[in-house]
Amino acid sequence: MKRLTWVVLLLLSGSLAYAQPDIRKKGTKDKAKEETTTTEKTVQMDLLRGKVVDDKNEPVAGATVAVIDKMSGGVITGAYTDDKGEFNVAVDLSKGKYALKVTYVGYRAAMLDIEGAGRSYDFVLVSDVVGIEEVVITALNMQEKKASLGFSVQELKGRDLVQSGENNVVQSLALKAAGVQIIQSTGVPGASSKILIRGNASITGENQPLFIIDGVPMDNSTNTSGNPLDGSNNLLKSTPQSNRAIDLNPDDIESITILKGPAASALYGTRAGYGAIVITTKKGAKSNGLNIEVGNSTEFSTPNRLDPIQKRYSQGVNGKFIPPTSIDGNPNMRFSYGASFDTLEGRRLVPVFDNFGNIVDSTNVRVVDNQEKFFQTGVSNTTTFALSGGNEISSYRISSSHLEQSGIVPNSAFHRSTLRFSGQTNLLNKITAFSTINYTNSGGRRVQHGSNLSGVMLALLRTPANFDNSEGYEVNGIPRKYARSYDNPFWSVYKNPFTDNVNRIIGSTAFSIDLINWLNVTYRIGSDFYTDRRKQVYHPLSREYFGAGGMIYEEMINFQEIYSDFIVTAKRNFSEKLFGS
Repeated sequence: MKRLTWVVLLLLSGSLAYAQPDIRKKGTKDKAKEETTTTEKTVQMDLLRGKVVDDKNEPVAGATVAVIDKMSGGVITGAYTDDKGEFNVAVDLSKGKYALKVTYVGYRAAMLDIEGAGRSYDFVLVSDVVGIEEVVITALNMQEKKASLGFSVQELKGRDLVQSGENNVVQSLALKAAGVQIIQSTGVPGASSKILIRGNASITGENQPLFIIDGVPMDNSTNTSGNPLDGSNNLLKSTPQSNRAIDLNPDDIESITILKGPAASALYGTRAGYGAIVITTKKGAKSNGLNIEVGNSTEFSTPNRLDPIQKRYSQGVNGKFIPPTSIDGNPNMRFSYGASFDTLEGRRLVPVFDNFGNIVDSTNVRVVDNQEKFFQTGVSNTTTFALSGGNEISSYRISSSHLEQSGIVPNSAFHRSTLRFSGQTNLLNKITAFSTINYTNSGGRRVQHGSNLSGVMLALLRTPANFDNSEGYEVNGIPRKYARSYDNPFWSVYKNPFTDNVNRIIGSTAFSIDLINWLNVTYRIGSDFYTDRRKQVYHPLSREYFGAGGMIYEEMINFQEIYSDFIVTAKRNFSEKLFGS
């Protein structure tokens, strides 16, 4: 029995001696070391352990734990927390001073200095309810933390623009940002929208902010049209034109940053003196697989309010209805202060005039709502398609869209077709290349407006309630109207067509090189080019150019801008005491 007892004791002591190295590998002692042995040398790594929980003491799974070099700010290595919120990460602490940084979506980042491998690094993440770590795109397409900026900035997501239902990117910004005023010219298809940031800053200047797309300036001008031989203000004649930001497909926009302060736009010079609208487009996701997006939306529009027109008195003056031949011999009777409809309805004839003042037709007296008969239901239909994909090295996105819009004014329309490609790739782990190109074809049929004898609203609102414009806008080829001064609005929209056709290409290419972990060099070049072909026809019998026998004029607007920039960015903490961790 004694011999058997000694044998058992010897076996147990041998087992304990054999198990002791395994205990050291699991880090139970103060200075645990993990040994990685190769055929050439052994690298000593310090094993760091810890746990990440939220403010409710619940474990946070999938949080990123990064080892940060405190001098350069670069990431040395990292790991993810498991389903218990625990992590293990190995690093050689003898080569520098490091910190652990934990990040997770929806929480503020947390950081602790690494003091050694003999302690547990536990983190409590706080919900990011105020967006302190929010990153926005600022001047020169650079990312900055919103809280660290010294000027006012607002960011809108692309989905907010799409949900607005507006076809014009500028109009989609209405009521979505403080200090930003959006003014729409008219409600017809393709009409321009003007944007002001903090009101007018100049009496003679345009006051419009600079538009920048993916770091490259983009033209957003509104070019007026009109007879070059006419010295009058063409803003009050002809047709309303589009601002050129309408050429963008809202579904391609990832975000829009509105820079209000002069410091934000100083790098762009005086062009951005009234602020800047920085547009960032969507890129392909760095995830294996193919993503397909298909969308369609249809919108119906009607006037929400018609101008109130009196419907008690007929055409005429001084309480007298205008007869087929007026009392004063002047058939150009434009006023609506005639006899009461109670005494005239169905009993008298209403004259129909031509341009010369001749009576070409007549109709019975009755009360007519010409605005209600003129306006129609507008329909806007948009179809979008996008294809994207990528991996950790490269990504791409291809998108297209088509918009067809008919307006509330008869024979008015606007169309827009876009095709866009963007791609990004990492070369040699140090160089990132990015390229994008966008093609747009847009245009339509415009509506006469303003101080124009052929203007639609001028004739429509001055037509007396006893004359029905919708009974026909011509008789045997002769214009049919209540007075010779103005065109019948139906005649104007069908006989005085204005059409335009725009072809536009916006593209850019950029290369970003990390020379060292705290020094980056970026070069970018881009171009904005478009042609705008316009044609205006005034019928020989239209009032605006009746004496001249009508008018046909064509315009060709060419625009091209090439932009490039070279940026050197350095970010390094030279002193922990001065800059912190």
